[in-house]
Amino acid sequence: RMTERLGKETTAAKLNRKISFDANYPESKAFSTQIDGKPVQGWIQDNAGKPITQELKDAVIKRFGSLDKMDEHLPQLLQEQPQLRNDLTNAAVERMVYGDRDINTSNITRGADGKIHNIDMGHAFSDEPAINLHSYRQNLTDISLLKALSEQPIPADTRAKLQAFADNYKSDEAIDRLARETGSPRERIVESVQRARQLADSGHLPAVDASHVTEDNIDFFR
Repeated sequence: RMTERLGKETTAAKLNRKISFDANYPESKAFSTQIDGKPVQGWIQDNAGKPITQELKDAVIKRFGSLDKMDEHLPQLLQEQPQLRNDLTNAAVERMVYGDRDINTSNITRGADGKIHNIDMGHAFSDEPAINLHSYRQNLTDISLLKALSEQPIPADTRAKLQAFADNYKSDEAIDRLARETGSPRERIVESVQRARQLADSGHLPAVDASHVTEDNIDFFR
Protein backbone atom coordinates (compact mmCIF):
# COMPACT_ATOMS: atom_id res chain seq x y z
CA ARG A 1 0.00 0.00 0.00
CA MET A 2 2.88 2.38 0.73
CA THR A 3 4.20 1.77 -2.80
CA GLU A 4 0.77 2.55 -4.28
CA ARG A 5 0.48 5.76 -2.26
CA LEU A 6 3.96 6.92 -3.19
CA GLY A 7 3.09 6.20 -6.82
CA LYS A 8 0.10 8.56 -6.60
CA GLU A 9 2.23 11.32 -5.09
CA THR A 10 4.91 10.84 -7.76
CA THR A 11 2.35 10.88 -10.58
CA ALA A 12 0.82 14.10 -9.18
CA ALA A 13 4.22 15.82 -9.10
CA LYS A 14 5.04 14.78 -12.67
CA LEU A 15 1.64 15.77 -14.07
CA ASN A 16 1.91 19.08 -12.25
CA ARG A 17 5.05 19.84 -14.27
CA LYS A 18 3.51 18.65 -17.54
CA ILE A 19 0.49 20.90 -17.09
CA SER A 20 2.65 23.77 -15.77
CA PHE A 21 0.43 24.71 -12.85
CA ASP A 22 1.59 27.96 -11.24
CA ALA A 23 2.47 26.23 -7.96
CA ASN A 24 4.55 23.07 -7.99
CA TYR A 25 3.49 19.80 -6.37
CA PRO A 26 6.01 18.80 -3.65
CA GLU A 27 8.29 15.88 -4.51
CA SER A 28 7.90 12.69 -2.48
CA LYS A 29 10.64 10.21 -1.67
CA ALA A 30 10.69 6.77 -0.11
CA PHE A 31 12.73 6.25 3.05
CA SER A 32 13.46 3.51 5.53
CA THR A 33 14.25 3.66 9.22
CA GLN A 34 14.11 1.52 12.31
CA ILE A 35 11.74 1.77 15.25
CA ASP A 36 12.48 -0.42 18.27
CA GLY A 37 14.95 -2.30 16.13
CA LYS A 38 12.38 -3.12 13.44
CA PRO A 39 12.65 -1.82 9.84
CA VAL A 40 9.93 0.63 8.81
CA GLN A 41 9.29 1.78 5.25
CA GLY A 42 7.65 5.13 4.50
CA TRP A 43 7.78 8.27 2.39
CA ILE A 44 8.30 11.97 2.94
CA GLN A 45 7.20 15.04 1.00
CA ASP A 46 9.72 17.85 0.54
CA ASN A 47 8.77 21.45 1.35
CA ALA A 48 5.11 20.55 1.81
CA GLY A 49 4.26 23.87 3.49
CA LYS A 50 1.71 24.65 6.18
CA PRO A 51 -2.00 23.74 5.84
CA ILE A 52 -4.17 26.78 5.14
CA THR A 53 -6.74 25.86 7.79
CA GLN A 54 -5.64 28.41 10.35
CA GLU A 55 -4.84 31.03 7.73
CA LEU A 56 -8.43 30.99 6.48
CA LYS A 57 -9.84 31.02 10.01
CA ASP A 58 -7.66 33.99 10.96
CA ALA A 59 -8.70 35.87 7.83
CA VAL A 60 -12.41 35.33 8.55
CA ILE A 61 -12.01 36.43 12.19
CA LYS A 62 -10.09 39.55 11.13
CA ARG A 63 -12.77 40.50 8.61
CA PHE A 64 -15.96 39.40 10.39
CA GLY A 65 -15.04 39.05 14.07
CA SER A 66 -15.93 35.38 14.56
CA LEU A 67 -16.17 31.96 12.92
CA ASP A 68 -19.83 31.45 13.79
CA LYS A 69 -20.99 31.87 10.20
CA MET A 70 -17.84 30.90 8.33
CA ASP A 71 -19.95 29.13 5.72
CA GLU A 72 -21.37 32.54 4.75
CA HIS A 73 -18.33 34.68 5.47
CA LEU A 74 -15.57 32.72 3.70
CA PRO A 75 -17.35 32.90 0.31
CA GLN A 76 -17.76 36.65 0.84
CA LEU A 77 -14.10 37.01 1.84
CA LEU A 78 -12.92 35.25 -1.32
CA GLN A 79 -15.02 37.56 -3.47
CA GLU A 80 -13.20 40.45 -1.80
CA GLN A 81 -9.78 38.83 -2.28
CA PRO A 82 -9.59 37.65 -5.91
CA GLN A 83 -5.96 36.50 -5.72
CA LEU A 84 -6.70 34.14 -2.84
CA ARG A 85 -9.88 33.00 -4.60
CA ASN A 86 -7.98 32.22 -7.78
CA ASP A 87 -5.19 30.44 -5.91
CA LEU A 88 -7.68 28.20 -4.10
CA THR A 89 -9.62 27.60 -7.31
CA ASN A 90 -6.41 26.53 -9.03
CA ALA A 91 -5.65 24.16 -6.16
CA ALA A 92 -9.10 22.60 -6.51
CA VAL A 93 -8.67 22.33 -10.29
CA GLU A 94 -5.40 20.45 -9.89
CA ARG A 95 -6.91 18.02 -7.41
CA MET A 96 -9.85 17.40 -9.73
CA VAL A 97 -7.60 16.69 -12.71
CA TYR A 98 -6.01 13.95 -10.62
CA GLY A 99 -9.43 12.60 -9.64
CA ASP A 100 -9.17 13.56 -5.98
CA ARG A 101 -12.34 13.58 -3.87
CA ASP A 102 -10.87 14.94 -0.64
CA ILE A 103 -10.58 18.69 -1.16
CA ASN A 104 -10.01 20.19 2.28
CA THR A 105 -7.88 22.77 4.06
CA SER A 106 -5.46 20.17 5.43
CA ASN A 107 -4.55 19.05 1.91
CA ILE A 108 -3.89 22.57 0.63
CA THR A 109 -0.86 24.40 2.00
CA ARG A 110 0.92 27.73 1.98
CA GLY A 111 4.51 27.04 0.95
CA ALA A 112 7.69 28.83 1.94
CA ASP A 113 7.53 30.47 -1.49
CA GLY A 114 4.23 32.12 -0.50
CA LYS A 115 2.22 30.09 -3.02
CA ILE A 116 -0.74 27.79 -2.44
CA HIS A 117 0.22 24.14 -3.01
CA ASN A 118 -1.50 20.77 -2.90
CA ILE A 119 -0.36 17.74 -0.92
CA ASP A 120 -1.76 14.30 -0.10
CA MET A 121 -3.27 12.49 -3.08
CA GLY A 122 -4.34 9.46 -1.08
CA HIS A 123 -7.85 9.63 -2.57
CA ALA A 124 -6.72 10.57 -6.09
CA PHE A 125 -6.54 8.41 -9.22
CA SER A 126 -9.43 6.26 -8.05
CA ASP A 127 -11.94 4.35 -10.14
CA GLU A 128 -14.42 7.25 -9.85
CA PRO A 129 -14.23 9.13 -13.18
CA ALA A 130 -16.58 11.98 -12.26
CA ILE A 131 -15.30 15.38 -11.19
CA ASN A 132 -16.56 16.24 -7.72
CA LEU A 133 -16.23 19.15 -5.31
CA HIS A 134 -16.23 16.90 -2.28
CA SER A 135 -14.38 16.21 0.98
CA TYR A 136 -14.23 13.30 3.37
CA ARG A 137 -13.63 15.79 6.20
CA GLN A 138 -16.79 17.20 7.75
CA ASN A 139 -16.31 20.42 9.70
CA LEU A 140 -17.37 24.02 9.22
CA THR A 141 -14.01 25.17 7.84
CA ASP A 142 -13.86 22.60 5.06
CA ILE A 143 -17.56 22.87 4.24
CA SER A 144 -17.06 26.64 3.98
CA LEU A 145 -14.16 26.22 1.57
CA LEU A 146 -16.19 23.93 -0.70
CA LYS A 147 -19.14 26.30 -0.59
CA ALA A 148 -16.86 29.22 -1.47
CA LEU A 149 -15.37 27.35 -4.44
CA SER A 150 -18.68 26.02 -5.78
CA GLU A 151 -19.03 26.87 -9.49
CA GLN A 152 -16.17 29.37 -9.38
CA PRO A 153 -14.76 30.34 -12.80
CA ILE A 154 -11.41 28.77 -13.61
CA PRO A 155 -8.77 31.49 -14.18
CA ALA A 156 -8.17 31.98 -17.90
CA ASP A 157 -4.47 31.07 -17.82
CA THR A 158 -5.19 27.85 -15.95
CA ARG A 159 -7.99 26.96 -18.34
CA ALA A 160 -5.61 27.48 -21.27
CA LYS A 161 -3.06 25.15 -19.66
CA LEU A 162 -5.69 22.46 -19.20
CA GLN A 163 -6.74 22.80 -22.84
CA ALA A 164 -3.15 22.57 -24.04
CA PHE A 165 -2.51 19.50 -21.89
CA ALA A 166 -5.63 17.77 -23.20
CA ASP A 167 -4.72 18.64 -26.79
CA ASN A 168 -1.12 17.46 -26.40
CA TYR A 169 -2.19 14.07 -25.10
CA LYS A 170 -5.25 13.19 -27.13
CA SER A 171 -3.64 10.45 -29.22
CA ASP A 172 -2.92 6.90 -28.04
CA GLU A 173 0.75 7.40 -28.87
CA ALA A 174 0.97 10.55 -26.73
CA ILE A 175 -0.87 8.84 -23.86
CA ASP A 176 1.51 5.89 -23.99
CA ARG A 177 4.51 8.22 -24.00
CA LEU A 178 3.28 10.17 -20.98
CA ALA A 179 2.53 6.96 -19.10
CA ARG A 180 6.13 5.85 -19.68
CA GLU A 181 7.56 9.24 -18.74
CA THR A 182 5.61 9.38 -15.48
CA GLY A 183 5.85 5.68 -14.69
CA SER A 184 2.07 5.65 -14.28
CA PRO A 185 -0.61 3.17 -15.31
CA ARG A 186 -1.98 4.14 -18.72
CA GLU A 187 -5.56 4.41 -17.46
CA ARG A 188 -4.43 6.94 -14.85
CA ILE A 189 -3.16 9.19 -17.63
CA VAL A 190 -6.23 8.68 -19.82
CA GLU A 191 -8.58 9.72 -17.01
CA SER A 192 -6.45 12.73 -16.02
CA VAL A 193 -6.49 13.99 -19.61
CA GLN A 194 -10.25 13.48 -19.79
CA ARG A 195 -10.83 15.42 -16.58
CA ALA A 196 -8.53 18.23 -17.75
CA ARG A 197 -10.52 18.51 -20.98
CA GLN A 198 -13.82 18.49 -19.11
CA LEU A 199 -12.70 21.32 -16.83
CA ALA A 200 -11.27 23.31 -19.75
CA ASP A 201 -14.50 22.93 -21.71
CA SER A 202 -16.74 23.91 -18.77
CA GLY A 203 -14.60 26.83 -17.61
CA HIS A 204 -15.69 26.56 -14.00
CA LEU A 205 -15.61 24.25 -11.01
CA PRO A 206 -18.59 21.97 -10.44
CA ALA A 207 -21.18 22.71 -7.79
CA VAL A 208 -20.33 21.56 -4.29
CA ASP A 209 -21.59 18.11 -3.30
CA ALA A 210 -25.11 18.94 -2.14
CA SER A 211 -24.88 16.68 0.91
CA HIS A 212 -22.20 18.97 2.40
CA VAL A 213 -24.28 22.15 2.39
CA THR A 214 -27.69 21.07 3.59
CA GLU A 215 -29.12 23.31 6.28
CA ASP A 216 -29.01 20.50 8.83
CA ASN A 217 -25.37 19.69 8.08
CA ILE A 218 -24.24 23.30 8.39
CA ASP A 219 -26.26 23.88 11.56
CA PHE A 220 -24.67 20.78 13.11
CA PHE A 221 -21.13 22.15 12.68
CA ARG A 222 -21.88 25.78 13.57
